[in-house]
Amino acid sequence: MTRALVLLRLSRLTDASTSPERQENECRTFCAQRAWDVVGVATDLDVSGSTDPLTRTGSGPWLRDRTGEFDVVVAAKPDRFGRSTTHVHGLFQYLRQHDKHLYTADGAINTAGPAGELILFILAWAAQMELESITARNSGAAQHNIMRGVYRGGIAPLGYRSEKVDDHHELVPDEDGLAPEVRKMVSRLLDGDPITRVVGDLNERKVLTQKDRQAVLNKRPPRGTRWSISNLTRQLTSPTLIGLATHRPVTTGPDGKAVHDAKGRKQYGTEQIVFVEGAPLQRATPLIDAADYYRLQKIIESRKEAAPTQRRKADTSLLLHVLYCAKCGEPYYYLKARKHPRYRCASVKYPNNDPRRTCSNGTVLVSEAERVVNDTLLQFMGETEHHEKVFEPGEDNSRAIDEIDAQLETLTATVSRLPVDSPAFTARMREVDNLTTRRTELAAVPSRPSGFRYVPTGILFGQYWAGLDSTARNAWLRGRNVRVLFDSDPAPGKTPWNIEFHEMVRMFEDINPDRADATRSLFETVKELPDGHRFPHPSGDGRVIQVVHPSKEPQG
Repeated sequence: MTRALVLLRLSRLTDASTSPERQENECRTFCAQRAWDVVGVATDLDVSGSTDPLTRTGSGPWLRDRTGEFDVVVAAKPDRFGRSTTHVHGLFQYLRQHDKHLYTADGAINTAGPAGELILFILAWAAQMELESITARNSGAAQHNIMRGVYRGGIAPLGYRSEKVDDHHELVPDEDGLAPEVRKMVSRLLDGDPITRVVGDLNERKVLTQKDRQAVLNKRPPRGTRWSISNLTRQLTSPTLIGLATHRPVTTGPDGKAVHDAKGRKQYGTEQIVFVEGAPLQRATPLIDAADYYRLQKIIESRKEAAPTQRRKADTSLLLHVLYCAKCGEPYYYLKARKHPRYRCASVKYPNNDPRRTCSNGTVLVSEAERVVNDTLLQFMGETEHHEKVFEPGEDNSRAIDEIDAQLETLTATVSRLPVDSPAFTARMREVDNLTTRRTELAAVPSRPSGFRYVPTGILFGQYWAGLDSTARNAWLRGRNVRVLFDSDPAPGKTPWNIEFHEMVRMFEDINPDRADATRSLFETVKELPDGHRFPHPSGDGRVIQVVHPSKEPQG
């Protein structure tokens, strides 16, 4: 009897039209009609179609390690295999090497047939085009909704719930849920209660977390997640408490494309307030008074500063969330040792049989990694004046101009129906003239987007850097999106290190716009230059830097 492996994949757990139950029923019916024996079901939930089936947590172990247990692979539809021609082609080639075939329950795919391979690739190409179209549409809609302050789904901010209004959802205070609890905990913290006591009280009273409250509102059972100090602190420092719209921009690389982790997930930056016409965008009714919110921020910040000097490893590690593995993309973590502490790839936390534990990258001495970063940073920045990032509200009159245009359109329609010599006609024409003049004035003002600019401080960066402790240096590196990639086994002639200065490229371009193109070219090519090569400093002040690639120290 032919043995069938059923593959189920779902991009979003809330997508009822392609639910795993429906997919499995269709596949089992398809197999039963052919008298095939279903020997296993590989399920990947909340997994994008852009991921490789050979590396997914559900299908990966079956396809890689258990090929002797099945003869055919069945999915409900072609896009359940994947929405990438590269991944689908790789899956087909892999299975063909093991004398296996692909089928879909809708009858579209049968690679055992003469035209099966061609049809598979045509449908995979169509699925990839559809995914790219969906991604582009979603990205455009997301940007539009961000600027409107529209709630775009996901877990609502602490103390809020979503409510349908016309064609979209809005955030409203969850008065029957966590909104009163938020006001109570803020009041306690303002009165001097430590956050540990607040968290302990919430857990003791079994108050639902925001995630569990969202599950209840969505008619799902809560999972019993507990409150934690770190999570509550993050939520209480979010401007969403006073109703402001926020977003987390996608992290991009030097090529302008989104940065993904080893699992194919987009990486996002820190939470930012949405500004429209230079003012923060109010998205919802504030849960607490703005004055109380800013008092709370000062209390939380002062308690962080007054914390014991004995910090956790995460606080004392210079390269936490800065140093990443060049092989698998996982972050490196601090590995405590009595004599020689090291950084090691986070992939070691996975079991040996987990598909995510495929990385062979070695550890690196903490002293070596931090020396490389410090030396390279000071080589570029040490003798350059330190510049602080300052937010500068923008100017954009497009919304005001649109409103004037709408008023002019209404007035024009009204004027056309009035007698020319009537007082009403004269009054309306006066309004038209005033609006036209105002529109001309607004249109003459150049638009300038909100954003950060760099302000000189009067001291050298080397002096500023020397005054920071390890925690402050780590915050500076992460805030400027510095990313360090380490490869313990680099290609011949290559350095083990690749340091990406994303924010510093933009900083030098801002400080010296005349050298913007030369600066970007320099940062993109310097790692390819041979030792001893000399090039002008990106500041354009006449200094020259000589390339000395960081090398590995003995590992003893």
